[in-house]
Amino acid sequence: TGAKTISLASVLDVITSRVIIDGTSQGGYSGTPLIQVDGSSLGGTASGLRLSAGSSRVEGLSITGFSGGSGILFTGAGSNIIVGNY
Repeated sequence: TGAKTISLASVLDVITSRVIIDGTSQGGYSGTPLIQVDGSSLGGTASGLRLSAGSSRVEGLSITGFSGGSGILFTGAGSNIIVGNY
């Protein structure tokens, strides 16, 4: 329950299968993201969540610290949904 920060020590692998990442399921969520994905330690052009599969959903996250890259990067198939993220 409550706010949590995931501080990345290395670049995440590309997600190649359909996925639902739902930060709204965190206990205490009431419209403002409680789960933060922080890439500030990666520097450079690193991107956060990289998804190459279609029909995926990313919801209810705070994605920060990706100054040279994208917080969420979709490549490949479409029909993806991004909702309620900061």
